[in-house]
Parts: sequence; structure tokens; C-alpha cells
Amino acid sequence: MSIRHEIENALAQYALAYDSGDLATVEKIFAPDAVFTMDITDGATVGPLTGRDEIMGLYRGASESHSGQGRHITTNVAVDALDDTTAKTTCYLLVTNVDNGELTPVTTGVYIDEWSKDGGSWQLTKRHIDLDRPY
Repeated sequence: MSIRHEIENALAQYALAYDSGDLATVEKIFAPDAVFTMDITDGATVGPLTGRDEIMGLYRGASESHSGQGRHITTNVAVDALDDTTAKTTCYLLVTNVDNGELTPVTTGVYIDEWSKDGGSWQLTKRHIDLDRPY
């Protein structure tokens, strides 16, 4: 499997796990010492959060605060494989939600990620999100 395919698969696993409430899988996609930051168009910022515990604290809180069924859709994935074990990706994000039968586009944005391959699987070492609107 190519590096591009492996990383696109990891991005899909992340989104599927988060949207189904499988935070244990989301946690494993982050490296133990990963760094997370986020900028939102309204001027709000998050982070830097360092390590799985801090990052997953944010994810747990976000997961608990939303009702309905969210979907994280990633597209236009650009992969820059630096070598066999490190890569950078940039891709678009669209978040939708269905609550009481009502479909709502929640936000769009960009994931800017750094990856490392350790023990056969790709993990996020750095994730930055630029969100186009808060949610």
C-alpha cells in the first residue's frame, strides 16, 4: 500500500471513529506526544495542547456537547511524503450534523497535519485546524 493510501486511510479511520463515538480509536491515531492547535475565523484559538491526555480532553468535551449525528468529511487530500516514516498532509474538512431529521452544514475548514509511522501505523504528530466558522 502506498504512503498516500495509508495516510488517507488513517484520515478516514479518524473521521469514522470520531463520528461513531469511538474515542479510543481516535486517541490511538494521535502519537503519545502529539501537538494540537486550532484557529477559528472569529479569532478564537485552541492550544497548543500537548500529548494524548490534553488532546483527548478537548475531544471528549466536544463530543459530549453536541447532539445529533455529526459527520466529518475530508477531501482534497494533498500528501507530501518526506520519507518512508514522515509525511505532511493538507486537506479540506466539512462538518455536517443531522438532528431530529434536520441536516445542517456546521463548518468547513482545513486540516494541516504532520504524521509519523511507528510500528506499522501512521500517527498524527501535529494537527492544526483552521475553521471557517465556530461551532
